[in-house]
Amino acid sequence: MKQAAFSISLLLMPAMLICQPTLTSWDVNPAAGEVVTLHHADPAGFNPGTGGAGISWNFDYLTPVSTSGFYYVDAALTPYGYLFPQANLAQNNGNNNFGYLQVNNFNLSYCGAYASNGATIYTNPENLLIFPFSYTSFLTDHFAASFSAGGNHYIRQGVVNTNADGYGTLILPWGTVNNVLRVHSLENYSDSTSTGITYITADIYLWYKGGTHHPVVTYRNVISGTGSDETLTYLDPVCVGTDQRAVDQNCHVFPNPASDKLHLDLITEPGKEVMVSLTSLPGDEILVRMISQDLDGQISFDLDLGQVSPGLYLLNIHHGREKTIRKVVVQK
Repeated sequence: MKQAAFSISLLLMPAMLICQPTLTSWDVNPAAGEVVTLHHADPAGFNPGTGGAGISWNFDYLTPVSTSGFYYVDAALTPYGYLFPQANLAQNNGNNNFGYLQVNNFNLSYCGAYASNGATIYTNPENLLIFPFSYTSFLTDHFAASFSAGGNHYIRQGVVNTNADGYGTLILPWGTVNNVLRVHSLENYSDSTSTGITYITADIYLWYKGGTHHPVVTYRNVISGTGSDETLTYLDPVCVGTDQRAVDQNCHVFPNPASDKLHLDLITEPGKEVMVSLTSLPGDEILVRMISQDLDGQISFDLDLGQVSPGLYLLNIHHGREKTIRKVVVQK
């Protein structure tokens, strides 16, 4: 995104637990307003494991060293959208940093990025996925881009080979995700300028869960003449549609958008300490409140937003061993 059995029950059990996923545009493509929270783990010694059918990838040992977040907006509404005419969606990373995508029913493509040091503009966008995409699907795509760095102008030319090489179960520190499709991409490209050329290879593994509009786990190893650069991230469970998030049904936050106050109704286990924090998408803590609860575990609380600037925030509710996250928009 078996084999003969001794009984009907044994034959059906694997099919119920592990289905072969097929990714469509609805399963993968993000939309404006969606928020992504990522945990960054130490990639040293990480092994993506083998591919194949019905695989269990156990990464429950991962420990986050930092957390980041971003949200999606209409590309045309960003300050630099005009530089990326083929993009219709932008990833707002904060600090005037944007990534640009083209999303439609047929593909997900990367159009470039804008950061403080300038723009990387893909004149020929890179196809990240085509739809539908399932186990053994294969994609080859050529891409081209240009950018400036250190006073030099660079031309990028490359090719990416992508295949879905496995499906099965993904085990993370916060729980298990069933029916994931692993996608393996190998990028080979060159960045050339008047003073020389650099050859780069990027080895990328992505684990997708249908309906979750970002890979659940992303491992990337970029190798060039100066060495290698590895990154490893996994999604916060609030971004993944797993059964263990049923606790969210007992949490109601309103109004949203909010201006002066945000009201919280929560049903939790009696006697557990409850902490509420409001954070920016990059992870800066804006407000922290400890909340007392009734003997029956019910909480009703108003959070004062009078000193909070307009913008998009994450409301983190820690109750016992559970953590519930809500996206909150503050308007003045």
